Amino acid sequence: MNQTQTVTRTDTSFFGCLALYLYTFYYNLNATNYTSIWSPNVFRLLWMAVIACLVLKVLLMDSYRLRQILVWLILLGTTLLVSKRIGSNRLFLQMSLVLFLYGIPFRKIVSHLFTATVLVLLFVCGSMQAGILQNYEFNHGSGTRVLIARGMGFNYYSRFAYLCLGLTFLYLYLRGKRCTYVEIALLAAAHVLLYRHVHTTNLVVLTACGLLVLYLIAVRWQWLRFRGRIWKWIALLLPWLAFGGTWMMVWTYDHKAQLFDPFRNSFDTLISRLDFSVTAYHQYGIRLFGNHVTLQGNRYVNFKTMSGGLYIDSNYVYLPVVYGAVFTVLFLGLLSALGLWIWKKREPYLYLWFCVIVLISVVNNFLLFFFCDALVLLAGDMICGSQEKESGEARGHSEGKN
Repeated sequence: MNQTQTVTRTDTSFFGCLALYLYTFYYNLNATNYTSIWSPNVFRLLWMAVIACLVLKVLLMDSYRLRQILVWLILLGTTLLVSKRIGSNRLFLQMSLVLFLYGIPFRKIVSHLFTATVLVLLFVCGSMQAGILQNYEFNHGSGTRVLIARGMGFNYYSRFAYLCLGLTFLYLYLRGKRCTYVEIALLAAAHVLLYRHVHTTNLVVLTACGLLVLYLIAVRWQWLRFRGRIWKWIALLLPWLAFGGTWMMVWTYDHKAQLFDPFRNSFDTLISRLDFSVTAYHQYGIRLFGNHVTLQGNRYVNFKTMSGGLYIDSNYVYLPVVYGAVFTVLFLGLLSALGLWIWKKREPYLYLWFCVIVLISVVNNFLLFFFCDALVLLAGDMICGSQEKESGEARGHSEGKN
């Protein structure tokens, strides 16, 4: 008589999800005046708590594989070298999350990231209403035209805007095909209202509305399936093409800035960002393991005044200048492999998510490392394999033999 053997695995997802909540608060509260109100030890404790949760998750895992350990050693080792070089532990913390949340279902991660982001927004905006945090205002107008952007408790107005955009990405994924036309209309209306009365960030409202249109085309109406080989090559090459295209613009602007003069009035902000990128490249150069770069945005000065400091807006300039050539190649390779993996999964919205974020990162320096966090977490399953799938296949073979 055959006996069925049941293997009980330790559920470590609690520690991983707790780390995700703590990280979301740590990352976003660092962009508020709580860094001055609270002792620095509070943020150190938050950082240590995230690491502690991740370590517990790893230690309590039932088994490891050689490929998984090698991936951890290569990526974490490189990230640690870069972190020491640039004098910041944030990159190491983010890479630890990407790797050690492996094994938790992606939908569960997205759900918890959505909840954590809502909670941190409520906390910051509530602190602003209570008078603990200031609602900074930024004048984006010119002449007699007044155009005010508000920080909503954050030190810079764009953080609130991009958090709202991130929630839109996550919400559409969680709703899937069930998202109704009324919900889509409300999301579009909310972004337009926030743009006009709160943050004035053109990139956010255009991205949100564009994403909603693409969602209708690819998910609701299923006019695009992303299944042909052309979409495979787009997924593979898009990160490298975006990186190469960004640097072509930087080098062109560096040597022939006059070519951009006809566009200065209409695209003044984008031209200013190119100017910052060229300045950063000449001032710091590109090294193997990055540079200690002091970035200072024009936080409390007029938006179009460049005397506020040096701020690299493009993610593809930020990567090699700040994090170095080695990490840039690793990261772009990971994104390229991730794009291929998403194409194989045949999930249209994930494919859209991937492409939109990769393209927007040409003109923004933290999208890949913040809103793409949830997306890159898929890499844990991609590069390390799935224990659940492997164990399921093993059970299937075992049952077949019996």
